Amino acid sequence: MHMKCIPDIKNNTDVNEFRDIILHPVYGVCVHVVKVPGYNRLLVYDNHELSIKAKIVQGLFKTMTSEWDRNCLKFMLSITFKQSDVKKLGIDVNHTANQKMIDRIKNVIEEVQNVDLAVEDLLNLHLRTKESKLVEIIDTLKTLCQSLAYQMLEHKNELIKLSQRKIMSKM
Repeated sequence: MHMKCIPDIKNNTDVNEFRDIILHPVYGVCVHVVKVPGYNRLLVYDNHELSIKAKIVQGLFKTMTSEWDRNCLKFMLSITFKQSDVKKLGIDVNHTANQKMIDRIKNVIEEVQNVDLAVEDLLNLHLRTKESKLVEIIDTLKTLCQSLAYQMLEHKNELIKLSQRKIMSKM
């Protein structure tokens, strides 16, 4: 168990120092923040938690049905913990195999991102096409409405003229 004492936090510099210690690669993996009289915070890093997690990780590893899933778990553990800690979890990751796995995962992630971009492009194209068709329909309807409004106005004027003639003829 490693411990790091931090004096009372009084300003932003102290807050930033506290945050940096929490995110520290050694103390930031598994940290418990405890208040102790005389100190504002005490960070306790418990390295023994790995032995408890080993059973869980091994159980999880055995439930995975594909080699890809197991490799992703190995990858995540290898970038989260030191190699010795990963071995304590019961997973053997040698550097060469790990580098190949990292390269493969990066390639797959890149391929998935490319597919996502292609799908996004196709959807955007489809939406733009649909939008332009709808704009065209709206423009046609506007023109038709304007034409109908003009025709109605002409018919109204004709009716007014006819009714004026009828009134004049009765006089």
